[in-house]
Amino acid sequence: MTASRLALPLLTSALALTTGCGFVGGALTGMLFGDDPYYSDVTYSATDSEGEAIVCLGTSAELSEEQAAATSFDIRGRVVDTNFNDLRPDFDNVIPCWDTPETVIRVRDDAGAVWTIGFAWRMYGWDSTPWPMVNTDEPVSAIVRTDGAEAAGFALFNRSGLRYALEAGRGGTALQDGDLPSISFGTAEGVGSYQTDCGERAFLTQEFVSEESELVLFSGEDAAFYADDEYYTTCSITAYETVSDNCGDSLPVDSSWVMFR
Repeated sequence: MTASRLALPLLTSALALTTGCGFVGGALTGMLFGDDPYYSDVTYSATDSEGEAIVCLGTSAELSEEQAAATSFDIRGRVVDTNFNDLRPDFDNVIPCWDTPETVIRVRDDAGAVWTIGFAWRMYGWDSTPWPMVNTDEPVSAIVRTDGAEAAGFALFNRSGLRYALEAGRGGTALQDGDLPSISFGTAEGVGSYQTDCGERAFLTQEFVSEESELVLFSGEDAAFYADDEYYTTCSITAYETVSDNCGDSLPVDSSWVMFR
């Protein structure tokens, strides 16, 4: 799809129907709901190959060494802003970014400290990150987790429930069952494998289960998922397990995904 000078009032729900996971946010929705009311000539499909995911966390709060070394953070407060990455000094001093994310959401807690969640879904160098649909000064809560290595993930909630979750499962698992109320998730072996410049990878599937529905995605697929009387756009960013590594630096596994409404 090619679009040129699309006006601000176009609904993101309509965009979801016509463009799929990759452009319900990121460069497109950020411009629609930011300072620039137009975007120009964007053609991209994010459902035909693997991508990469980033989640990191910073804070202006003074944390003890023990607090900073935690693998789980519960944040409650009000949205300061959602914007493209502005690289403030405290941007990733709690959970470091393995690469620079394109989007940040900042939340001020009841003590006045600001928590900055950085995140991204990148495909072929393009920002495909869905935009989190929360408003400035809106009360929210968030769970941010890491496995202590490169895997990290977060889930964002407002008064109506889950709004957004992104798992950057680089070499492990960050978000856990129970983090998303009424939704369980995991991976299973797929069928077949494929060759990369650094060796062989085996396909994995990503599985999401609620009382109302079950969803299985292969790498790059997306679909609607129904839970708690809500439909969530659910996108597989990548899902594989390394079989052979000729480069010496391949991740053993990467299962990354994003879910939002």
